[in-house]
Formats: sequence, structure tokens, C-alpha cells
Amino acid sequence: MIVRTFDKLATFVDRWVSGTIDLLIIESNAGLGKTSLISQKLKEVKHLAVNSHITPLESYKQLYNYRDELVWFDDVTMLLYNRIQLSILKQLAETRPVKTLCYYT
Repeated sequence: MIVRTFDKLATFVDRWVSGTIDLLIIESNAGLGKTSLISQKLKEVKHLAVNSHITPLESYKQLYNYRDELVWFDDVTMLLYNRIQLSILKQLAETRPVKTLCYYT
């Protein structure tokens, strides 16, 4: 879906924060205010914020620690190049109501 206005984006973020939608993936050019918008919306909400880099093992540990909380990945393009991290993200994006993440080392 293409969202062309900041207000429409804010509506989707509100729906994600309230739990109406389980997963929100935002892809766009830099400098449009996405990070500021989400930071403001999550100010009073317990959540996990991952910015830039995290190892696969630390991702698994933090996702466990913040299970049942909102998880926000910001500026994580490089995570998509790590096959193990990508696998964890795919498990996290499962459409089932209860997600099971596996990371065996």
C-alpha cells in the first residue's frame, strides 16, 4: 500500500500502537519524519527499539525479553543482508497470532 500523506501514516502508526494491526513495515526515503513520529507515539508505551545494528543472538534475547510488547526496528537495512537475522525477522513477521521464534546456536 502506498501512503502519500503524513496524516495517513500517523493513522497507521496509531493502529499499530493500539494493537489493531500486528505488523507495520514502513519503507521510504530518509528525512520524512518517520522516526520522530514513531518516537512520539511510543513515548509512553513499553517497547523495544532497535536502531541500526544488533546481532542475531542479541535480537533473539531482546525479543524474548520484550515478548508481548511492541518492537520497533529503525534504519536496519544492513540486518536484511544477514541471513540469520533475516530468518529471525521473517519468524517475527509471521501472520499467526502466537509467534514462535527459534535460534539455535
